[in-house]
Amino acid sequence: MLITMISRKGGRRTRLARTDSYVTVLVSLVVPLIACAVAWSHEAKAPYQEAVRAYSQHRDAEALEALKQALSIYPNYAEAHFLGGLIHTRQGRATEAIAAFQKAVSIYPHFAEARYHLATLLLQQGKTKAAMAELLKAVESFPNYSEAQMLLAGIYEQQKEGDKALAMYRRVVDLRPHQATAWLRIGVLQEQAQHWIEAAQAYRQVLALEPQRVEALVGLGYVLGRRGAVDEAIAADEQALALQPSLVEVRQHLAYLYQQAGRLSDAEAAYRQVVEQQPGQADAWFNLGLLAERRRDPAGARQAYEAAVRARPDFWEAHFALGVLAKAENQIDAAVRAFQAALKHRPNHPESWFNLGVLAVQQQRYHEAVQAFEAAIRARPEFAQAYYNLAMCYEFYLHDTPKALGHYRQYVALGGNDERVRQLLQATKQE
Repeated sequence: MLITMISRKGGRRTRLARTDSYVTVLVSLVVPLIACAVAWSHEAKAPYQEAVRAYSQHRDAEALEALKQALSIYPNYAEAHFLGGLIHTRQGRATEAIAAFQKAVSIYPHFAEARYHLATLLLQQGKTKAAMAELLKAVESFPNYSEAQMLLAGIYEQQKEGDKALAMYRRVVDLRPHQATAWLRIGVLQEQAQHWIEAAQAYRQVLALEPQRVEALVGLGYVLGRRGAVDEAIAADEQALALQPSLVEVRQHLAYLYQQAGRLSDAEAAYRQVVEQQPGQADAWFNLGLLAERRRDPAGARQAYEAAVRARPDFWEAHFALGVLAKAENQIDAAVRAFQAALKHRPNHPESWFNLGVLAVQQQRYHEAVQAFEAAIRARPEFAQAYYNLAMCYEFYLHDTPKALGHYRQYVALGGNDERVRQLLQATKQE
């Protein structure tokens, strides 16, 4: 029969980029299995059988000549037209192949294999709608035609009709429980629907059939990680990388899992492998920065965050982290630049505005500080500490007590518990 293969790219999330690819069909030797509904002509049968023998031996020119003889005797010989379509397909003559398959199904409308081959050629020409029509007719004529169902499921998947694709793949595995690729696609679709348990079950079915199927190991590692089964997810990712070490996104996902498991040295080693393979992996650099901060290495953290923003200039989290490091080392100008860079790419980030306000106070730029604290509050109306700092600016530097009291009230209403502020507000009430 036919071999149908559907490939899948890696992704994420972190993971193999899972932009799923189209359907590739490899046509192998097919001897027609479905008899025509009309009686064969005895004279046409002999040259037809000679054509079959020649085709099986890759003597295409002789096969076509024998078919020409058979069809001159019996023009409505559906299987002869079908064999001609196979020969033309192998020779790369799509137009002639399509015409031959169309002739076969016009003679015998229930010729499912001819419709299947016709559909594959139509797909190659981008005629998806026409191909689907042929496949649906093939399945209607032969409900157990798993290859046609597999191809149809792939089309549904490409068209983002996940429910239809899933139903069709399930029909395939009902007919052929050992069809690993169908199980893989079921896993992918269940994963996309965030049905983690069902996805894991499907991936395990694949691995029971093909223990070294990398796509299934990658998918299993991802869904197990989402389910919180960190140790099992680590095992799946490690096995995938042992089989295919070049999977950068899988290694990054593994590093993240190591972090979750508290295996920080393993996480750092994995992230370093990621940036060695792909120096532009901004997320890996950022996580290396976090790990360096955790082990109290601000210089290493700064280098990692700087590499992250070089790889991705709009990486606002890395800009913010650089600002925090610079602020801690009292490098005010560098901190201001970093927080401003973060706000360029994330204008409503309250912590960046808040820190700019604190730095403005240190520089005695009190009106700028007020503007920054007000921006922080607009970004996060429940930001109690921003109200507190804003009130402090008005009370001690701008000497505007009414405004200070108003902001202190907001601070207390949001749960602030500074005792001096509470006493000040109480005294104001008594007055």
